[in-house]
Amino acid sequence: MSSPEVAEPPSWWPRGLVTLFSELAAIGAVLYYFGWASSQATFAYFGLNVRWFELSTTDYVMQSLQSVFDPFLWLCAATVLATYLHGRLATRFRRRTVTVVRAAAGILAAVACFAYIYPRFGYALDIGLPLLMTAAAGAAAYADHLAPLATGSPVARGRAAALVGVCLLGGFWALSLYAEDEGEGIARSFVGAAPHAADVLVYSKERIAVAGTGVSVLDIPAKDSHYRFRYAGLRILLHTKDRFVLVPALWQRGRDTVIVLPDGDDLRIDVLAR
Repeated sequence: MSSPEVAEPPSWWPRGLVTLFSELAAIGAVLYYFGWASSQATFAYFGLNVRWFELSTTDYVMQSLQSVFDPFLWLCAATVLATYLHGRLATRFRRRTVTVVRAAAGILAAVACFAYIYPRFGYALDIGLPLLMTAAAGAAAYADHLAPLATGSPVARGRAAALVGVCLLGGFWALSLYAEDEGEGIARSFVGAAPHAADVLVYSKERIAVAGTGVSVLDIPAKDSHYRFRYAGLRILLHTKDRFVLVPALWQRGRDTVIVLPDGDDLRIDVLAR
């Protein structure tokens, strides 16, 4: 009696897994970079550097997930709109679409070059400058797709590679600026909400140099108390495995300092909800 034959997996199976894992790795790298850039902008607002605190990959990814939802929705909406327009216009009015798209690419490229040459205009555009550059390169590539040059020619390959490179550069630039804006926005939101956030009480055996707008210190007279001083009016900016990063409740940039305390037995940190 012959043994039953074992069905072999489809030939595309290994290649599909490689593609899946490579795409997941690319997404993870983007999330990691976005989280790092956003965190760096947040801490830079307080005069700190994110590298001082040895945050984990999970910290950076979670930071990025708070901010990428809106741009992801905009990207999905733009993709759906572009697909719809391609089906309705490019197939019916191919030649006219090529002319319009190339004209739009030229206009966008001209504005982007002008903004790059004149920094004052470029700073006013902010994230709009790399988006203009990406849109111009993308429109030019789309026009080439509708009316391709000689297939496989060096000119066609070089032009395609250049346009893809500009798109990637512009997208990375826009991502960096957006991450920085989001990070600074998180810092400003933290400062605005700090007066109404949970109060942090620091108990210390010895008097420590903790001061700032809204910070108060109370001597603990009880002789049997393990701690002699209590500091109030603080807020937790960050807690790592070995230190607390605190700011005064009424912290203002350029006026108040950021307080870094070791997480040890000489101090006790309590949190009082409001």
